[in-house]
Amino acid sequence: MSMGRLVGVLAVWSFAALGGCGSGGTVLSDGGSVAGDRVLISPGGSLGIARVLAGSSIPLSAVLVQGPQNAVLSANRFIWGAAVVNGAQYSSGSQGQTKPCGAVTATTGGVAAPYAPDYTLYVTIDPTNESNVILTPPTSVPPPAGGTASAVYPYCVRVTATVVAGAASGSLIVAVVDPQNPLQ
Repeated sequence: MSMGRLVGVLAVWSFAALGGCGSGGTVLSDGGSVAGDRVLISPGGSLGIARVLAGSSIPLSAVLVQGPQNAVLSANRFIWGAAVVNGAQYSSGSQGQTKPCGAVTATTGGVAAPYAPDYTLYVTIDPTNESNVILTPPTSVPPPAGGTASAVYPYCVRVTATVVAGAASGSLIVAVVDPQNPLQ
C-alpha cells in the first residue's frame, strides 16, 4: 500500500471515529444498558486506604468491571448510597490487613441498640462525572429522633454504587476515625 493511500485510509478512519463524537454529548454515558459483573470502588489518596477523620472528606471513585481480569467497561453513571455498618471489618493497611469496626449505638427510651443511620446525605456526587464522589461523615453520629447516639471509633460506613444502566453494584467499607485520636 502506498504512503498516500495509507494516509487516506487513516484520515477516513479518523473522520469516522470523530463522527461518533460530533453528535454533542456529555461526559456521562448515554444511559444505554451496560452489562458488567460488578462495581469496584476505590478511595483517593496515595495509600488507597478508605479511612477518614469524622468531619473531613475522602474522595471515592467507582468503575464497572467484567470478568476475572476486571476489564473496565465504559460507564460513569452510578446511584450512590452510604450507611453506618456494625460488625464489619475495614482495611487498615495497604498490605490487606483488616481491623474490626467500632460499634454505633442509639439509646431511645432508656434502651440501647445497634444503630446504622443512613449517610447518603453525606455523599457529594461530582456533577460532571457520577463515578466520583466525596464522603464527608459528620463530626458526630446524628441521633435518632428522641434519642442519643454514640460511636466507638473507628466506626464504619458502607458506601455503595450501582450502575444506572444495569444491575451491577459494589461497596466499600470506609473507616471513620475520631478527630481527637487520628492515629487509631
